[in-house]
Amino acid sequence: MVSSFNVISLLIWSKDRACQLDCLLSSLPSKMFDTVTVLYKTSSDVFLEGYKRLKSKYPSITFEYEGSFHAQTMQWVQAQKYANALVCVSTDDTVFYRTPTVTKEQIENLNWETNCTFSFRYGLNTVVQNHNTGEIQPALNVYEKTNNLITWRFDEYHPLHNYGYPFGLDLHVYSSELMLQLMQNIPFSNTNQLESGLFRYTPVVPKLIT
Repeated sequence: MVSSFNVISLLIWSKDRACQLDCLLSSLPSKMFDTVTVLYKTSSDVFLEGYKRLKSKYPSITFEYEGSFHAQTMQWVQAQKYANALVCVSTDDTVFYRTPTVTKEQIENLNWETNCTFSFRYGLNTVVQNHNTGEIQPALNVYEKTNNLITWRFDEYHPLHNYGYPFGLDLHVYSSELMLQLMQNIPFSNTNQLESGLFRYTPVVPKLIT
């Protein structure tokens, strides 16, 4: 597996939520992602009009209409592997609420032989497990800190809690080689099926989250 990278590519899945997608796109940190692709789908012309406006607003972003979620997602990941890129994937219901303190180079220079993922979402304050019920998860108390980065083994935490869950599809970064290797064995037609399929491979992937 390649352990160093110089490209981070972002793929965002979106359906009927152009306004919400706009919030995410407008919040993306400057110079963090080399390429941004939106794979979108609509259920009516009214929703389609929203994405047309976003295409005009964000000319540097690639908008691709979804015909086959599986095929187009696989093609995108495969293209990133050929480009020796890290892949960041996300649904459209996320947003950067502040500029990350981590740099693009820090993410690229992680040891991707031992890191499963870099998460823009997880951190010491990710203690709410379920915002609907108010469930609080145990604190992240076993980790290593280097400068402004913290790293932990996800297998030391509950597999259904944030800190023990390496395969979130909400602004998580992965090696394109690892993702392609896993996804080739997963039948999926939406993000839920993809995420649950990836979760089955937690016993065999690198055990660190940063």
